[in-house]
Amino acid sequence: YPNSNTPLPATVHIPDVITPLQGEEYPPVDDPEFVQKVLGLDNAFALNLTPIVEEFTQSKSPVVINPTSYGHGFLFNDTALEGTVPYHEGMHAITSPIAGLEGLEGGALNEGQADMWAFTITDNASLGDYVINGYRLRQEFRNIGRDPDSIGYIRSANSTLKYSDIATRLIGGQPSFEEHYDGEIYMSTMWEFRQMLNRMYPQSNLFKRPVPETGLPVKPITKGTNIFERIFLGSMYVLGTTSPDTFVKSRDALIIADKLIYSSNPTDETAPGMHRALIEQLFASKELGVNAVEVSAGKATISTQVTPFAGGQTAPAVPTNVQVAPATPRSLRVTWEAVPGAMSYQVLKRKVALAGRREPNGRRVFIDGDSSTTGFRHVGYVGADTLSLVDNGKIQEIFTAAGLNNLFDSEYVVRAIGVNSTGQVGFSNLSGSSRSIVQRQDLTAQIDSTLSNISFTGGITAFDNKLTNARGAFSTDKTIYTPIEFQVVSISNPSVTVRNADTSGNTFVFNQALALGSTSSAKRMEFNNPMTQLFTFDARIYGNAFAGTTIGTGSQGGDGTSNPPPPVVYSLYNEALSGALVAGEPTGTGGASATWGNPLFKGITWDDVLITTKSDAISLEALLTSATAVDLDFELRTTGGQVITRSAGATAREFVSSGVSPNTTYVLRVLGFANGPSTFNIATTQLLPNGSPNENGGTRTGDSSILSSATTNPIAGLYRFSVNPLTRTVTFSLLR
Repeated sequence: YPNSNTPLPATVHIPDVITPLQGEEYPPVDDPEFVQKVLGLDNAFALNLTPIVEEFTQSKSPVVINPTSYGHGFLFNDTALEGTVPYHEGMHAITSPIAGLEGLEGGALNEGQADMWAFTITDNASLGDYVINGYRLRQEFRNIGRDPDSIGYIRSANSTLKYSDIATRLIGGQPSFEEHYDGEIYMSTMWEFRQMLNRMYPQSNLFKRPVPETGLPVKPITKGTNIFERIFLGSMYVLGTTSPDTFVKSRDALIIADKLIYSSNPTDETAPGMHRALIEQLFASKELGVNAVEVSAGKATISTQVTPFAGGQTAPAVPTNVQVAPATPRSLRVTWEAVPGAMSYQVLKRKVALAGRREPNGRRVFIDGDSSTTGFRHVGYVGADTLSLVDNGKIQEIFTAAGLNNLFDSEYVVRAIGVNSTGQVGFSNLSGSSRSIVQRQDLTAQIDSTLSNISFTGGITAFDNKLTNARGAFSTDKTIYTPIEFQVVSISNPSVTVRNADTSGNTFVFNQALALGSTSSAKRMEFNNPMTQLFTFDARIYGNAFAGTTIGTGSQGGDGTSNPPPPVVYSLYNEALSGALVAGEPTGTGGASATWGNPLFKGITWDDVLITTKSDAISLEALLTSATAVDLDFELRTTGGQVITRSAGATAREFVSSGVSPNTTYVLRVLGFANGPSTFNIATTQLLPNGSPNENGGTRTGDSSILSSATTNPIAGLYRFSVNPLTRTVTFSLLR
């Protein structure tokens, strides 16, 4: 790095400069907290100033200065006071100019790699724990009825997002690309790589790094961490040789960096890196296996297979005696027996109903690059000294683990991981499957009912009902699991009927698991009582109980191996386009603009350049450059105005790409931002089938179970409720 001995400049207490840049407005000046809101920026950012200057001057800067800035927060706590945030922003300032990290997936890689550097330097699996827990933000969560303890950090290294989840964050109600959210896929993969290397190389007496207080190199780090950081940083330099950057390329860049730095045979240029098999397996667990392909036309191609080299590595024996049981009402604990020679274990799960199929994410369609799958998905890794894992459900964004809505719809497997005689890492076959078994029970005698807010209005008798798990389910686990059904079985007065049942005309459903002693939320129960008469009704309460676990024995194959798909050769059609703008966006915003798209400003602050695809076009790439503008933005649109993709970096060099339809006209929209009178150039490339007659630019090569019982004998019961309009009361008793 050309400026490695110069500290990164940083500005703290920076006011909210982002709101106007996003085209939004400050609060009104009569807002009693106007000053705090304007001065309290809830963000931090890095400005890659040197590339901007170099782009504008068309000359190499003698010094690299990419400043970072930190707000002291309004909803957040001061972003400069937590080390993970400056490390994150500083990594942007250092690495982005090296790796580029451009294109549709490049922004996510940029955020993910900055997160990862903060994690590894601080040796901490989360970022922004202090920042996110500002008292105002916690109060905002209380105001919307949400537990403020459900927010725990800005991001967690233990994110469960996978490649099929890319572009599924809801923005304006639509699943969309969002670089911080999508970056968690890469960041969590890198964290697992670091964790695995620390299990392989736990020695902590070989390497030290400086401590922040004095700068003296006295803080020990493990050999595994040192190896990780060397490979990780090396991969950034490899990514600097490609454009645009993608998740698949980040996998390959890591493999190349490992081969260059830790070759298994330095005298053989074809020898793999020492960690090749491990890297493949870790990426495959995040659905970035050998057949994964970058997002095209809004769809990612996922893969959980590895190459025969990685899949054929000698591995430890398969774990046995796998069992699954509830750990809490919303989590499951998976246990197994130790395997000799294992350094780690991987736990996977699948919905029982989805055996042999991929689990959809419910928001965005993806493509399966593999010819077959078991349907099992990665849950997590643990070290050799840990023979259990608790599945707490989804982890993403600022939220702590979401918990499992259903403890009985999935089955789990475990495989052992070990280092073999060649130094490579081998993954065993999958264990036999284990799942928790559920039993529906009559729990009328075990649940207490509490009524309140009774009303007799307009011929409707209504009240709130809360259920308390007073005596527990008939099981070794006293928790009562969903759904809990309050079923009205008879009503004494034939003119009275249930008005608002959830199912079957007479059943109210409580979708809330109840641990022993806990009480449900209130459910409003209404009865049609046109004459406002006295009536009684009988009810039973049913719930689900843990009934045992199937014990995983034997072994089964995983998702298997395949060779990388052969390189695809495209014919190219190149076309150069150009234009000019008079000025940048006058409001200086990068969000909603008063001039962009306004016909009166066409050719002044924005312009459209039309391009028509060839009869056999597959995809379109466009690179925008300008020697006279500081910053431009760029969009690919349909002629109907739909934005297909957008590039809005900090310079006038922007890149867009997408799958396209043949013989179709598209719009390349150039948006002025920081510029005076400027010319611009657009270099377009249409990818065509190899051998296309439309080619003018040559070609390109694209890169068995046992059931254990856990139940006890149930006691049947029946509740009788008496509703008295005269006394305006509802009383009840348990009938045995």
